[in-house]
Amino acid sequence: MKEGIYNTFWKIIEQCRIEIPIIQRDYTYGRKTAATIKEKIVKDIFNALEKEDSFLHLDFIYGKLVGKENLSAFERNKTNIKALLKTIQSYALELEVAIDYNLVEQTKEEAVKITFIPLDGQQRLTTLFLVHWYLVQYLKLKDELNSLNKFSYATRVGAKDFCQLITTTLFDFSKSEMLASELISNNENYYSDWIKDPTVISMLSVIDEIDKVFKGSESRFDNYWVSLTENNKITFDFFDLDDFELTDELYIKMNARGKKLTNFENFKAWLIKECSDNITINNWKSNFDIKWNDIFWDRKPIEQATVDIEYLNYFKTLFLGDYLKAFGNNNPNLNFDEIKTEIGVLRNPESNPIPYFNNANFFASRINNYLQILDVFELTTLKTLDSTASKYISKYISKPISKFIFNNDDVEKMTWWDITLNYAILNYINKRSGIDEAFYQWLRVIANLIYNTPIESPKLFVEASQAIDKLIDAIGNNDSVYAVIQDLKAKDIDFFTTTQVEEEIYKSKIIKADSNWENSLLVAENNKYFFGQIGFIFNLLEKEELLVESFDNVSSKVSALFSKEVLNDKSLLLIRTLLTQGNCFTQSGRNLVFYANISGTLRNRNENWRRFFKNKLDFINKIINHSLFNKLDIIASLNEIIELETKTLKQEYLVKLIQNPRLLDYAKKRCLRKINEGYYILGSSRISGYHVELYTYDWYIKNKKKGIEYISVKNEDDLPYIKIKTISTYFKIELDSETAEFDLVDEHNTYIDSFSTINEAYNKIDKDA
Repeated sequence: MKEGIYNTFWKIIEQCRIEIPIIQRDYTYGRKTAATIKEKIVKDIFNALEKEDSFLHLDFIYGKLVGKENLSAFERNKTNIKALLKTIQSYALELEVAIDYNLVEQTKEEAVKITFIPLDGQQRLTTLFLVHWYLVQYLKLKDELNSLNKFSYATRVGAKDFCQLITTTLFDFSKSEMLASELISNNENYYSDWIKDPTVISMLSVIDEIDKVFKGSESRFDNYWVSLTENNKITFDFFDLDDFELTDELYIKMNARGKKLTNFENFKAWLIKECSDNITINNWKSNFDIKWNDIFWDRKPIEQATVDIEYLNYFKTLFLGDYLKAFGNNNPNLNFDEIKTEIGVLRNPESNPIPYFNNANFFASRINNYLQILDVFELTTLKTLDSTASKYISKYISKPISKFIFNNDDVEKMTWWDITLNYAILNYINKRSGIDEAFYQWLRVIANLIYNTPIESPKLFVEASQAIDKLIDAIGNNDSVYAVIQDLKAKDIDFFTTTQVEEEIYKSKIIKADSNWENSLLVAENNKYFFGQIGFIFNLLEKEELLVESFDNVSSKVSALFSKEVLNDKSLLLIRTLLTQGNCFTQSGRNLVFYANISGTLRNRNENWRRFFKNKLDFINKIINHSLFNKLDIIASLNEIIELETKTLKQEYLVKLIQNPRLLDYAKKRCLRKINEGYYILGSSRISGYHVELYTYDWYIKNKKKGIEYISVKNEDDLPYIKIKTISTYFKIELDSETAEFDLVDEHNTYIDSFSTINEAYNKIDKDA
């Protein structure tokens, strides 16, 4: 084939089909971001046709001619047949037998089907196709329209069908006042789903641009057509890359004039080529482009142009789970450092996963499952799924469940807890082949187990996923997850924290006994601090009082006490209120520790108030049953409790801590230490770090003024003190922890006297000295 034969669009389309291959990206000239390109190329084409001495050369068009090898065979066979017929005719004459024949030849196009696959030049060819099509429509050239029917897109089913529609239908633009795109989209055979196909959207936009530029020149359209099809006014240099023995890898690199395909576009092409035989879902290719694509498209931000990253991340996340499990099964030592790079690639939203998909011997058998899960979801029911699932998992994930599954634009930011939940959700749906009422029971139980168990590494994910698989198998097709869970023993549910497993078994039992329990438990579980672990609330109920109403009453009070409003109070209101009932500090070595109001991680929760729930629940019980406790006005009621209780509280150090929040605020690590009769507030967790003494620091805060300073110290041998400056010297007031008295010392550390109160020591100082 000589390249000159194919140096115009019309020469190609007369001799060949033109098929934009799967590996190509969508047609983009019609996008808003490409408005300048669209306007320029349409104007350049128009000017070349309009001006007699103007020509337009569109650079190189690269591609493959598929089927051209049949052309030489066609010519050779034709010659051989003619020779054979002549030989027979000659032989017949010798036998005096008259033989006549009429040889009717097929055209090359009929006999030899050649398809041109463009690998660079797709955008320009498509634009030329639309210009030819526009003129054919106006001139009503039916045979030429039939030739244009040989132009098609293989990238998306929608684009392919759209090309089929516009090349088999004559539209009357001349009599329509509406936009050309509107006339097309109003056709009865136009599918509304096409509006979500980026190629169709772009084609319609470019058609409108052609109509805008060409309109008004209708009288010269016949000349334009001749210029396009006979006078070669718009040309390009054509190269059949097979003639240069170039590789497919190079074809892809040359795509779109140097712009690489997205990883998703490459994946889609690879999937169709390599895995079609393993996929049993009817119309899966069409679903891939329309039905399933809509699920991702509907969840994207308005300003986002594509869903390529999210769509591919869906497969990457599922594959990651299977990949880690396969590695764990084949490597008993579970040394995941060996595949640290692979994990990083699969969690990177910008990465290309195809090499890993291709090398995994399980991918071919799993891809059908991945697609079957997608097929379960319906666009019309996702809002119901989101609203129903929200009450079960909103404490764990910040987005609706459909966006959690289908709009994960950054897998790298997902925690291993999130990846485990994603695994649990999708594998349950796959096992059950749908979403039923039991799904929401599963969602509640498994989310509570996952987020209350340490899962902070690939190794722990594998162990969790194995336990999840086992639990899914145990549930089977049972209509009630609770019915299965209630009959299990803690040892039957592997891996997950025993405390949480026992709690979920117990809660399943009471829900099965009375379904009203589920909502009450959910309300309590959804407290952001409790985070699904609420077993301690049952311990606050009176014995033999396991009633939903009693639970609701106690639960609502405890939830108010641990509400965001209380936990975020800058005055450390929660611990100060609890201290009104006595020393509720936890002994940790030589330190007295109080707990942080943070719930950012599982470790944060486990190392703080959850310990309090286990060992000092009586303090909470006293507060929520206090006569002044009011869950509806929680901040005010706690302050009222403090005011009342501190009037009769005997431990002076507790009164100081309760009434002066700045004392506890100094304890950055929430540690105090009692030495003899003294209480020292630590700036860190050790006495070797800076610390202050409770009574002297309290007095300093309340009496701070010019000439009064506080000196903190760094070790147990030195004593923190109040520094009182006079005109020419200074004095120290420090606590003697053995006598519980306050010593007055001069600047030379010479002892002056001891006093029972700091005020007495202060008043003894001669301020004029």
